[in-house]
Amino acid sequence: MKENIIEIKELTIPKIFENFNISFAENKFITISGPNNCGKTTLIRILSKKISTKDSVMVRSKKIEDYKPIEYSSMVQVVIPKEMFFQEETVEEFIKRHIENLNIKKEEKPQQYTLLVKKFKLEKFQKNKMIELEDSTLLRIQLAISLYERPKILLLDNVLAEMSKLEKKQILKELKEFQLENNMTIIMTTMNLEETLESDYLYIIADSKIILEGAPQQVLEHDNVLNKLGLELPFMMDLSVKLRDYDVLKEIELDMDRMVEKLWK
Repeated sequence: MKENIIEIKELTIPKIFENFNISFAENKFITISGPNNCGKTTLIRILSKKISTKDSVMVRSKKIEDYKPIEYSSMVQVVIPKEMFFQEETVEEFIKRHIENLNIKKEEKPQQYTLLVKKFKLEKFQKNKMIELEDSTLLRIQLAISLYERPKILLLDNVLAEMSKLEKKQILKELKEFQLENNMTIIMTTMNLEETLESDYLYIIADSKIILEGAPQQVLEHDNVLNKLGLELPFMMDLSVKLRDYDVLKEIELDMDRMVEKLWK
């Protein structure tokens, strides 16, 4: 059983949390969902040290307040779209500025730049100014930088909201690959339950409580609870649950082709 990398105990923030408890396992891809104003973004801001919480949060068995800024930023990266600001610089300048801060030999930095641009498919944007790019492209660049720094913990707040279905699928694939390859803990918030299916563990929070938790598919089977919270099930999950409840299917099936095959048998 993996150790918890983060423990939050008896967290109280007026009008948001009251005696709230949650923990996050190490080296897992974790998603947090819940209705509007349930505290998802607040949790990310707390874990990124943008909100002080006194003694409520332990990160790697150490009080979050006891970390020095440089020590913490080398361990934890955060992407909050609505708090992203960019200077009047090109994508190339932005990426090279971040690579300059990496602890690698000077002569290796041009090679690292080339690898990053190629891996995240940013070649055609290199000469574009950051402030001229679409939000979805800016997010891809910010995610690329954050992943490339290989933090132990990556915090993402609703980062896929402005992306197409194809972009979401690709980025979730990249996130999962990086998480596994680098023994990383990813904590991502979302209102879209379909975005939780690639994660290892899902929390549904509301009213200062964990309402549901577990493997995403198991959590999403509680359609009545989720519907009462105003959360919409992914189409295939919703259909599969209904067909199972009517004894048309014996088990949940999220792949359309396999579902059709089972229905025709």
